[in-house]
Amino acid sequence: MGIAARKGAVMGLVMAILAGLNGCSLLPATRVDATNPAVVEDTDQPHARVYFIRPRTERNMGEADNALKIDLGNRHLLTLVKGEYTLVNLMPGKVSITVNSLTAMYLKATVLRKMHRTEDFTFEAGKTYYIVMQMVNGEFRGIYDLPMEVKAMKARSIIKYLRPVGRAKDDPINPA
Repeated sequence: MGIAARKGAVMGLVMAILAGLNGCSLLPATRVDATNPAVVEDTDQPHARVYFIRPRTERNMGEADNALKIDLGNRHLLTLVKGEYTLVNLMPGKVSITVNSLTAMYLKATVLRKMHRTEDFTFEAGKTYYIVMQMVNGEFRGIYDLPMEVKAMKARSIIKYLRPVGRAKDDPINPA
């Protein structure tokens, strides 16, 4: 077999593996953990509609591009991938949202550091909220994501090129 044929065979094998991984659970995916006690599955019950939004970035940010682990009340709530947003119905009340991520430390690119930021929010029944994961470049201190509430108009401009997943597929943010 010639060199070109070998390269073609190897490339075909790589493409087949990548295509097979597309449906594999090893790839990051936005997922809500419905076992969190704050999640309301029965929408006849009082709840707040909360969209969790993770914007794209202008360029690749290395480890900071990995999926975020988001906790609510010290319990895992969801995994959120860059470029996606989802909707979670939550119990009304005051909550703490913590965003967990990894970052490569400046001057020590091989050293990964766990980062987390927590903000408090109060959700009211019957209202809709938009929480954006705002990436902050702390320069030599690393990159972290800060959960921030934004108004509907700002959320609509952010989600313009994002993919709705989970409940947001059936109930997306209206881009108008």
